[in-house]
Amino acid sequence: MNELIPQGTQLPKKPRAKPTIITLDDGRKISSDGRLSIPLIAEWLRGEPDEWVTVAEIAKFAVHNANPRSKRSVRRRMRPLVTHFRSFGIVLLVEYGADHNGASAVKIYRGTTEQEKQAANEKLQKMRLHKDATENEICQMAEIIAATHLVAENRG
Repeated sequence: MNELIPQGTQLPKKPRAKPTIITLDDGRKISSDGRLSIPLIAEWLRGEPDEWVTVAEIAKFAVHNANPRSKRSVRRRMRPLVTHFRSFGIVLLVEYGADHNGASAVKIYRGTTEQEKQAANEKLQKMRLHKDATENEICQMAEIIAATHLVAENRG
């Protein structure tokens, strides 16, 4: 260790800058710091078109790489991501079935297609069956889905 700093002295940590979304020359978007930031991923997903976004695409955005380790990290952070969206009154649908029934893709629920409505209802049933959330959270999610159905019907 450096002789100028007494042993056992803690050095002050540099404050970390808040990550942002960077647009590359080819149009792709990535995070500025290469870390899995739930609020930043949520912001990026809100700006994506209304389609399924794969775990590999999320890994490429967040950690700039889609190797098995980074995809596993994204899958591990799926529950906090869903909870983050739910706190804003948005339902995030997660498609399972890839590696050992792990998450393979996500989509923000907008209630525009019959497939979305069916996936949302299946998600509610699974949450009740596996007690994946409290009854209050399940009711909150059901209310969000019902409200989204009404908005989608009024638009169309």
